[in-house]
Amino acid sequence: MVRLTNQRIHRRGSMFIEVGVALPLILIITFGALEYAWAFMKKAEISAAARAGVRAASLESTSLAGVQAVITEQMNAAGFPDGSWVINVDPADPATTSPGDTISVTIDANYSSVSLGGLADWLPLPDIVNGQAVMRKEGDS
Repeated sequence: MVRLTNQRIHRRGSMFIEVGVALPLILIITFGALEYAWAFMKKAEISAAARAGVRAASLESTSLAGVQAVITEQMNAAGFPDGSWVINVDPADPATTSPGDTISVTIDANYSSVSLGGLADWLPLPDIVNGQAVMRKEGDS
C-alpha cells in the first residue's frame, strides 16, 4: 500500500516538471503566431491605405493635401499614431499629371508603434512595414 502511494507522488511530481517545461514553450509559440498574424493584418491595412490614397490621387480634381488626408484617415483608423509613417507620392504633385499617367503611392510605417505585444523584439519582424499601390490618372486622354 505504501509503495503504491509513493509511485503516485512521483508521477504527480514529474507531471508538474513536464508542465513547467512545456507550458512556456507553448505560450511563446502561441503568442508568436498571434504577433505574426497581427503583422500581416497591419501590412494589409497599410496596403489598403495606399490604395485609397492612390485612388484619391487618380481623380481629376485632386491635390496632394487631399491624398494625404485620405491616407491619414485610413492609417489612424488602422491604429497607427500620427508621425509613425511616411507617405511617398510619385509624381510629387498628382494635380500636375495628365490623364493616363501613372501615379504611385508608397507608405512606410513603423511596426513597433502598433506591435501587439513585447514579442516583436524577440521575433524576426521588420521594423518598417510598407504598402504600395499604382493607378493611372483618370480623365479624357
